[in-house]
Amino acid sequence: MTHDGNVETLHHHFNNLVQNFSSTDNESVINLIKDMFKVTTFETILDGTKPMLKVKGYKIVLSEIYNSIIVRRSSKIKHIEINAKSVLVIDQNLHFRATNLILTANTVVIVKSIEFNLSGKNAVEEFRSKAKSGKMLGEKGSNGDDGIAGESSGHFALFAKSVEGLQNLKLILNGGNGSSGQNGGDGADGENGIGKDFDEVFNSTHTHLTRLKSAGHILTLGALSRVLSKKEALKSYDGRVEMKCDSSYYLSIHKLDMYVGSDGKPGGKGGKNGIGGDGGKKGNIVLEIDDGKNKIEEITVEAKDGVKGRDGISGINGQNGIEGRDIALANKTWGSRREFGKFQNSKLEIQECTSDDEEAICVKDGSKEEYFKVISRPCARTSLTEYQKQSEQKSDAERSGKAIAVESEAIDIEALSKNYQQIVTSETVTTEEEYEFGAEEGEEVNRILEHWTFDEREEYIPKRQYNAILYPEKMLSILWRKIATKNKEKTIAL
Repeated sequence: MTHDGNVETLHHHFNNLVQNFSSTDNESVINLIKDMFKVTTFETILDGTKPMLKVKGYKIVLSEIYNSIIVRRSSKIKHIEINAKSVLVIDQNLHFRATNLILTANTVVIVKSIEFNLSGKNAVEEFRSKAKSGKMLGEKGSNGDDGIAGESSGHFALFAKSVEGLQNLKLILNGGNGSSGQNGGDGADGENGIGKDFDEVFNSTHTHLTRLKSAGHILTLGALSRVLSKKEALKSYDGRVEMKCDSSYYLSIHKLDMYVGSDGKPGGKGGKNGIGGDGGKKGNIVLEIDDGKNKIEEITVEAKDGVKGRDGISGINGQNGIEGRDIALANKTWGSRREFGKFQNSKLEIQECTSDDEEAICVKDGSKEEYFKVISRPCARTSLTEYQKQSEQKSDAERSGKAIAVESEAIDIEALSKNYQQIVTSETVTTEEEYEFGAEEGEEVNRILEHWTFDEREEYIPKRQYNAILYPEKMLSILWRKIATKNKEKTIAL
């Protein structure tokens, strides 16, 4: 526990009073002087793991303890209590970010327009670019990071028997704004499909076998080909398809060998969007004034939740890979050899045609004959389906903890009210039974208000005259009269 070391001349005077009369039985007088002589104390205590600063004194002037509070207040202290046993004079603006402020006093005097700002700060905007996009083929984009919640405002509480000048008080208890969520990274395009190389498939071996089969067809007058005619399609593990069709056509063989490349693989999904941070929560007000004259409506209050940060945008899904190349070879015993896909990446389609088409290939299915020809087009990416176009959105349930606003710790009203009642009770007993000072307390408040009369055109500068206010002449006169009476009684007794 610490206290201010400055002792004014008047304090020395009171101290001498105590020393001079310490041998008498004027305990009530001595206790009064000691009570008023007590310095204001500053104590940092731990409530669990949370530190709080408690300021205690008999009569406290806010401007005189302000610097001491600033020196002792760290960023971890989010709870400040100022406890004046007699009078609390409020003559100083306060800006304690996201901090609970509790004022407890017998009498509170607000001498001029005062502003207490306990608002939380806005979250810092962190993201100027989107999350990392996919680099490898088919790689997913990274999810956007969530924004940070705005800081919640502290709460304000005032417990007093009476308050003068409540209309002079303005409270600002706004929650800070949340920051924006990050945009998701884009997905990379998918891997291209694969196909076969024309010269590797349709090599000299393939050519000799084709010619041998044609010769056998002629020598057997087509009987061999009719037995060996076939139509088949085989799909390999990598997505490629091999199609073969051998059909006898009178003394000729129509042969089509085709290898279909695999489809391009899907692109990577775009990363999910980051969720904007919540706005900080507004602060609450607790006002308990015994005289019943003051209402919370007399205070100017600005209290609102902070604005939620903007949600990020999901990343764009990658495109499908390019189709794998197709190759084909069409052969007729008594006709030309037609090659497809040999010199360029082509996609081939089989299209139905008539028998008199020069490029027609006869395909038999039992006794049924059909005619087809091969059409070529460049390889391309397959278009995304509507489902594939849809980006993934992050739900609120997936938010990280930093995006969720947490209200400032609630004020323990019951404990504070109990503490206040103890202060009021002890002060009332002292006033009524020991000093007969109840009627004069109102006069003291008026003197305080008269002393703090300001020219609104000039900036207020605190004066060192407060000491005279804290210890008025009338009180000293009462003390001296009591002391003289006691001494006179002792003289008569002798």
